[in-house]
Amino acid sequence: MEHADVDNAAVPSTLAAAGLTSITTGQIDQALVTATASAADTRVELPGVGYVVRNEQISNGDGVHSTSLTVNMIHVYLVDPQTRASVGEIVVGAATSMATDQ
Repeated sequence: MEHADVDNAAVPSTLAAAGLTSITTGQIDQALVTATASAADTRVELPGVGYVVRNEQISNGDGVHSTSLTVNMIHVYLVDPQTRASVGEIVVGAATSMATDQ
Protein backbone atom coordinates (compact mmCIF):
# COMPACT_ATOMS: atom_id res chain seq x y z
CA MET A 1 0.00 0.00 0.00
CA GLU A 2 1.35 3.41 -0.94
CA HIS A 3 1.66 6.13 1.73
CA ALA A 4 -0.17 9.38 0.92
CA ASP A 5 1.55 12.70 1.57
CA VAL A 6 -1.01 14.55 3.69
CA ASP A 7 0.96 17.82 3.67
CA ASN A 8 0.58 18.13 -0.09
CA ALA A 9 -2.95 16.78 -0.39
CA ALA A 10 -5.69 19.27 -1.18
CA VAL A 11 -8.30 18.09 1.30
CA PRO A 12 -11.30 20.34 1.91
CA SER A 13 -12.55 20.83 5.44
CA THR A 14 -14.99 18.11 6.42
CA LEU A 15 -16.50 20.15 9.26
CA ALA A 16 -18.26 23.45 8.90
CA ALA A 17 -17.68 24.47 12.52
CA ALA A 18 -16.66 28.09 12.97
CA GLY A 19 -12.92 28.42 13.32
CA LEU A 20 -11.97 25.01 11.91
CA THR A 21 -10.24 25.42 8.58
CA SER A 22 -8.86 21.92 8.05
CA ILE A 23 -9.66 18.69 9.83
CA THR A 24 -6.52 17.05 8.39
CA THR A 25 -3.99 19.69 9.45
CA GLY A 26 -5.68 20.91 12.61
CA GLN A 27 -5.30 24.54 11.60
CA ILE A 28 -7.75 26.81 13.39
CA ASP A 29 -8.64 30.45 13.18
CA GLN A 30 -6.71 31.93 16.11
CA ALA A 31 -9.08 34.92 16.26
CA LEU A 32 -11.85 32.57 17.42
CA VAL A 33 -9.78 30.71 20.02
CA THR A 34 -8.97 32.00 23.49
CA ALA A 35 -6.74 29.82 25.61
CA THR A 36 -6.19 31.22 29.07
CA ALA A 37 -4.43 29.27 31.78
CA SER A 38 -6.14 29.41 35.16
CA ALA A 39 -4.15 29.94 38.32
CA ALA A 40 -3.99 26.86 40.51
CA ASP A 41 -7.22 26.13 42.40
CA THR A 42 -9.32 28.87 40.77
CA ARG A 43 -12.81 28.68 42.31
CA VAL A 44 -15.91 29.83 40.41
CA GLU A 45 -19.31 29.87 42.15
CA LEU A 46 -22.31 28.32 40.38
CA PRO A 47 -25.34 29.80 42.18
CA GLY A 48 -27.93 27.17 43.04
CA VAL A 49 -25.65 24.36 41.84
CA GLY A 50 -22.35 24.51 43.73
CA TYR A 51 -18.95 25.58 42.51
CA VAL A 52 -16.18 24.71 40.07
CA VAL A 53 -12.47 24.49 40.80
CA ARG A 54 -10.35 24.98 37.68
CA ASN A 55 -6.77 23.73 37.58
CA GLU A 56 -7.27 21.97 40.91
CA GLN A 57 -3.94 20.72 42.29
CA ILE A 58 -3.92 18.12 45.08
CA SER A 59 -0.59 17.13 46.66
CA ASN A 60 -0.11 14.00 48.76
CA GLY A 61 2.75 12.12 50.42
CA ASP A 62 5.28 13.07 53.04
CA GLY A 63 7.61 14.86 50.61
CA VAL A 64 10.55 12.74 51.76
CA HIS A 65 9.73 9.12 50.93
CA SER A 66 6.75 9.66 48.67
CA THR A 67 5.02 12.44 46.82
CA SER A 68 2.17 12.72 44.35
CA LEU A 69 0.30 15.41 42.50
CA THR A 70 -3.16 15.16 40.98
CA VAL A 71 -4.31 17.94 38.66
CA ASN A 72 -7.99 18.18 37.74
CA MET A 73 -8.72 20.43 34.77
CA ILE A 74 -12.32 21.02 35.90
CA HIS A 75 -13.79 19.76 39.18
CA VAL A 76 -17.48 20.52 39.73
CA TYR A 77 -18.74 20.23 43.31
CA LEU A 78 -22.53 19.86 43.43
CA VAL A 79 -24.21 21.05 46.63
CA ASP A 80 -27.76 21.11 47.94
CA PRO A 81 -28.93 24.75 47.66
CA GLN A 82 -30.79 24.54 50.99
CA THR A 83 -28.33 22.70 53.24
CA ARG A 84 -25.10 23.32 51.29
CA ALA A 85 -24.37 19.60 51.80
CA SER A 86 -22.32 17.87 49.12
CA VAL A 87 -24.51 15.87 46.71
CA GLY A 88 -22.01 14.95 44.01
CA GLU A 89 -18.89 15.72 42.03
CA ILE A 90 -17.87 15.76 38.38
CA VAL A 91 -14.23 15.72 37.25
CA VAL A 92 -13.30 16.53 33.65
CA GLY A 93 -9.69 15.82 32.70
CA ALA A 94 -7.43 14.50 35.46
CA ALA A 95 -3.75 13.56 35.61
CA THR A 96 -1.78 12.04 38.49
CA SER A 97 1.95 11.64 38.99
CA MET A 98 3.68 9.84 41.85
CA ALA A 99 7.21 9.14 43.05
CA THR A 100 8.43 6.92 45.88
CA ASP A 101 11.83 5.85 47.14
CA GLN A 102 12.45 2.16 47.42
